[in-house]
Amino acid sequence: MGKKGNNNAKKETKNLRIHRLNFRLNDEEFKIFNQKKGAQNKTDFIVNCIINGQVKTVVVDQEKVIIKNKLSILRTELGRIGNNLNQLTRIINSEHKKGLLSTKMLAVEAHLNELENTLELHKKVLTNLSEFS
Repeated sequence: MGKKGNNNAKKETKNLRIHRLNFRLNDEEFKIFNQKKGAQNKTDFIVNCIINGQVKTVVVDQEKVIIKNKLSILRTELGRIGNNLNQLTRIINSEHKKGLLSTKMLAVEAHLNELENTLELHKKVLTNLSEFS
């Protein structure tokens, strides 16, 4: 039988980008660079320019990027709020099982459950908004 091994290993090693380039741009050059680079990452943009001798521009709507970032922050905050509500609900349920809660605390639990449901709805709305933008 022949050698066992990964024949693709040499190909993968050959294609690894191991050489690092550093250079500086002034403000005007940097602005032009970012406009022409568009949504591409820097490496792909520069390699494309070197190999193909062309600049492929991808236009990015900055307002959509800003909205997506803000939605992401809101989603994170809603997740944290949901975590806090879950912790409070667990404590209340645990105390209730021990018979240590008054009827007022049971009402608080009901409100917490309502808040959790509302929170889940808000998360779904945010998810739909981020997919839309």
